[in-house]
Amino acid sequence: MPNTADQRVHPGYEAYVQVPYRSGVAAVVRRMAVLNLDLSPSMFVVQGDEVQLRQVQVGAEDGSDVQIVSGIRPGEQYVLVGNENLASGERVRVTGDLGPLGGKSG
Repeated sequence: MPNTADQRVHPGYEAYVQVPYRSGVAAVVRRMAVLNLDLSPSMFVVQGDEVQLRQVQVGAEDGSDVQIVSGIRPGEQYVLVGNENLASGERVRVTGDLGPLGGKSG
């Protein structure tokens, strides 16, 4: 950044700044729920008593979590475990809250 007009900022000074950042609505999901993460990321989303395979766009990654910027909305339920053997349109039954293993985007 250029110095102030009166040159009051000297080398060695420390400054704290806030940078406003605005992001569109994105969901955060468990990394293991995303199939083909590096090639063609997709997820199974629960709709009623069926699952639907959706292509998703991955944003930031943080260890065991990933940001999904499109393809799933916050609050939608998704399949976390056993998703490798599913097909779109298969019937499923949500059994209850699985705590940290629960598949609900946030």
